[in-house]
Amino acid sequence: MRKNNRAFTLIEVLVVITILATLAGMVSLIIPVALELGNRTECINNVRSLVGMLEADRGSRYPKRNGPSLLMHLVARGRMAGNDQLGVLFCPGDLDESLDGAGGAEAYRGLQIDEADDYSSMTSYAARAQAMKKHRTRRGAVPAAVLVADDSADHHRNEGIVVGLTGGSAVWRDKMNDYGLAVDASLTVGEDSSVEELRALRAE
Repeated sequence: MRKNNRAFTLIEVLVVITILATLAGMVSLIIPVALELGNRTECINNVRSLVGMLEADRGSRYPKRNGPSLLMHLVARGRMAGNDQLGVLFCPGDLDESLDGAGGAEAYRGLQIDEADDYSSMTSYAARAQAMKKHRTRRGAVPAAVLVADDSADHHRNEGIVVGLTGGSAVWRDKMNDYGLAVDASLTVGEDSSVEELRALRAE
């Protein structure tokens, strides 16, 4: 019986190479998107935890703190301790700030809040300026006001922002669909923000 020792032709080899290159290209596009969606989901969970703790801790009103010091209030009150709980203070997509970069759990031990101090390196989230009268939020005064937000555009490829609302929910706000901003527009928090609901927030 004759064996069929058929060799691959050049065209067949090129077809296989093309298919492999296409698959590799698809994987290189899918993996970053999947990682970003994973980071976004974890960020939403972090923000939901933070606003949930602020809601549970506030009594009839939130503490009169500005921005990150509002979140540090949770640490000072003993609501957050240890690597797992303190890790919630940082967005997983933030490449510049982390719990380790802030000095680890030790940096938060015995924290005493002084409004003159800058706590921006101790969290990657902005928070409402409760100490400023025009931004203060009380029960029933402002329905679903933004209390906490992940303010860094590079965390989410400048596509939007994660916001935590009074009442304890956290949602994704798409820059174009929810805020009507251009694709290349800068999304910021603070007094100069082009988005009204983000003007009451402070990142430092």
